[in-house]
Amino acid sequence: FYELVRQGKRADIVDGYASLAKEPLSKTESAVFTDAVERARSELAQQLYLAGLDKMKMQRWQEAASQFEDSLRHKEDASTTGPVRLALAETQRKLSKQKDAVAQLQKLLEGSPPRELQDDALYLMAKCQEDLQAWNDAKETWRELIRKHADSHFAPEARILLKGLELMH
Repeated sequence: FYELVRQGKRADIVDGYASLAKEPLSKTESAVFTDAVERARSELAQQLYLAGLDKMKMQRWQEAASQFEDSLRHKEDASTTGPVRLALAETQRKLSKQKDAVAQLQKLLEGSPPRELQDDALYLMAKCQEDLQAWNDAKETWRELIRKHADSHFAPEARILLKGLELMH
């Protein structure tokens, strides 16, 4: 296992840790290997996120979604979790999986993400809700975006779209 750590084989480190946990280890060995596994998971999550962004640029939505899902599976509480969830929701919308996208965005917003992600998430959520013809939910999301992020670059468009929804539904 130490050789895997030295060689930087992240996927093998994460996979091999389960079998290593059954071995009798000293406290120091256990702490060192636990730290190595956590570091490997974080680095893997970051690599998968970046690979997913590359797939998005090439408009390979299914492959991008798989990369983002793998990233979340490796490290649910990584520093990139917010951007990963947002990117996953974008790809799910492109794949016509708006319900899944809304679920990802709700998880993102429940976790109190950084302010710069909140308006993006609300905008995308409202668009997905419109796609699903959930008019009342979309109106409420547009109102929340306007109320919480009046200075956002999405706010003018949100006002227009909200007025349109109020007139039609």
